[in-house]
Amino acid sequence: MPEVSVDAGALKKAKKLCTDAEEEIKNTLSSLNSKVSSLLSEWDDQKAKEFEKIVFECLVSLKQPLNDLQKCDLYLSRLASLVAEYENVSFSAPSPGIELSASSQSGASANPADESGESPIDSNASIEQVLYAVPRNLQQTQYGFEPLMINGQRIFMYNKPLDTARNLIRRQGHNTKEMFGTCGLCQCANLLRLAGITDVTEENVIDIALSCSPNTSEGLDRNNPNPNLRGGTNVASRREILSRFNLPTEVYSISSDRNESVSYLGQQVASGHGVIISVDAGVLWNDPRYLGGGHAVSLISVSESGDTFIYSDTGSGRIGVISENDLGQALTGRPANITSNIIR
Repeated sequence: MPEVSVDAGALKKAKKLCTDAEEEIKNTLSSLNSKVSSLLSEWDDQKAKEFEKIVFECLVSLKQPLNDLQKCDLYLSRLASLVAEYENVSFSAPSPGIELSASSQSGASANPADESGESPIDSNASIEQVLYAVPRNLQQTQYGFEPLMINGQRIFMYNKPLDTARNLIRRQGHNTKEMFGTCGLCQCANLLRLAGITDVTEENVIDIALSCSPNTSEGLDRNNPNPNLRGGTNVASRREILSRFNLPTEVYSISSDRNESVSYLGQQVASGHGVIISVDAGVLWNDPRYLGGGHAVSLISVSESGDTFIYSDTGSGRIGVISENDLGQALTGRPANITSNIIR
């Protein structure tokens, strides 16, 4: 596939060309309409009516490209804004390229051919070794806040989110069960990795989930004919899965006051707890095609002021940045999993 290169400056120039063309058409429409109206006020016969009809058709024809240019102007403005934001973000953010299951279970699906779902950790650990590993249970977090450039601003963020992200599963759907809607399962694995069990894989978590209670194992919908709809979880099943790995979690009910909930979640992240939340994928990705789709992501960092979060999204393969307001809007209202232990 050929590479595409574009910058915000080029988009602004293209936008200006659209704006100039819009103004030219508007001026032509106004001038033509004025001149014809003046002429017809002194010309009143059958030929005048025919002429008026021809001019009217011309005016209508000119309005269509004007509408198209205005839409193009709007899209270019949005694209220029996104590109400018991308150029200022210090994070790698691949294009999502995903499909989504819009069910009550969290299960945004990924294309397994896109990239490796595993971190650089190369482990041959058995499931028994992983299960008997002991997650961290610290008295207090071992990390503080360090400066990071985000969107051209120097922000103090909890821990080192870029270093943290390198040890997490980046993209879901890399397993032998052909289950691609495994966002919640991958985030369980990511919490375990944050807790020090670095050998755990998506496959390990799926194997344990399949051996759990019927509510959890059947909820994975393993036999669904559409692999994108396989692997869904909810807060209760994630809690059961993590407990099998000796990592206890609490269920936190999202408040109707989203600001209150976002503040609490930020406090939990900043104090070293692992957090998995349920978000509306369409809102998170700003894509109406996925509105209403339940999707599990984990919060891996928060700013010292609590107004900026960094999250792991295995559906899109992103380590994303989101404001407290946008996070509040993206929350589905379904409960969150928060580790009982301080894990980092």
